[in-house]
Amino acid sequence: MSKTSGKDSVGHCAEDMVRSSTEEGYNGSPEWFHSEKGLSKVGYIPGQSWSELNHLPMFIVSDSDCLEQCKRDKSGFRYASVDSEESPMMQNCIEELFRLTHQRPILGRTKAIGLHFARGILAEKKGYAVNWAEFASRIARRAKKKGQVLSNKPIVETNWTPKRRAWVFDREKGSAVYELETTADDWELNRVIPRDSNIPEPDSFDLRSTLSKYPTQTVGRPLYRKRVFESVLGQNMIVRIQIYYSNSCNSRNTHQAPRISLRGTKRMILYTRNVERS
Repeated sequence: MSKTSGKDSVGHCAEDMVRSSTEEGYNGSPEWFHSEKGLSKVGYIPGQSWSELNHLPMFIVSDSDCLEQCKRDKSGFRYASVDSEESPMMQNCIEELFRLTHQRPILGRTKAIGLHFARGILAEKKGYAVNWAEFASRIARRAKKKGQVLSNKPIVETNWTPKRRAWVFDREKGSAVYELETTADDWELNRVIPRDSNIPEPDSFDLRSTLSKYPTQTVGRPLYRKRVFESVLGQNMIVRIQIYYSNSCNSRNTHQAPRISLRGTKRMILYTRNVERS
């Protein structure tokens, strides 16, 4: 082997080592999560200590706000439990963002999230920008110390369960589509906004005045469970009325059904209808 070929092989090895170290430093960085995963890189950073730059202030989202929004147990904040259930569309958005930031699906059947992640999504609900790329990079650095390797492949949901869908009117398509159910208190996650150099940080993180609808600043239990309960109550009312009519029509050809009231709710529901035996 010639001296020249030996130098070339050494040079190629050095270039490979530099390229490998560069890629290793890039994978899992905030820029990697922004470019490869589409996460926002402008905003408050959940999990930062109060002394660090761009930490998420407690006056925007506190620990008690998370308790107001979600039920909590030892596994974390349960956004899909019976008494604090988000809409199927909102659940899907939360789980997708969790997969991107944590590079794994939400584990366990309880579907629970941690405090910092919960504070981040509530900050976006209130209309503030969140730097999910930096948040995810911090999680990735801890994962690398444990020997975990990041991948560009999509994360597969192992414990996926079907969610409730409904027919909704799509204005862009001009027709009804079968989509995941939504509610009026759903909100957008991972708002990717350009960095405005004219507005200093963190003043540029307040997006409330730029949104189409000014977000509510009051945190409370989601509306979805309440709507489902009212829907089930209405269906039960119809079934009870239909049974009543069926029994009444056995002895009469045509009659004026009496007014029926269902008690136990805040309002009395009255129903009157003419029934004819077929």
